[in-house]
Amino acid sequence: MNQHISSQTDSTQTTLAGELTEFVDVENDILNNVDSSSLANAKTGADRLEHDWDDAEPKLRKIDRKTWTEIDGTIDSVLAAVRSKNPDASKCKSALDHSLAALNHANQ
Repeated sequence: MNQHISSQTDSTQTTLAGELTEFVDVENDILNNVDSSSLANAKTGADRLEHDWDDAEPKLRKIDRKTWTEIDGTIDSVLAAVRSKNPDASKCKSALDHSLAALNHANQ
């Protein structure tokens, strides 16, 4: 019976609150690497971010497609900035700040 209740709760979840902590942590790690000029580690973090985000897409998009799409755009900006041929730390920080703001807002 508890499984049935859990399934009902899962199927009625309408926000991403509490579902995005892992992504906040990964982006904070990337930001720390950018701040310390460790761009190779930042790129590795970007790979992890993309992989984990893609894996979570079916679940998260089902919960809140509009918010997922907005955050997906900010993550794309982070990936582009960090993976550029010659990453600019200020552009990386700006993209990360914007994405973290969106993630933190939706995660509340």
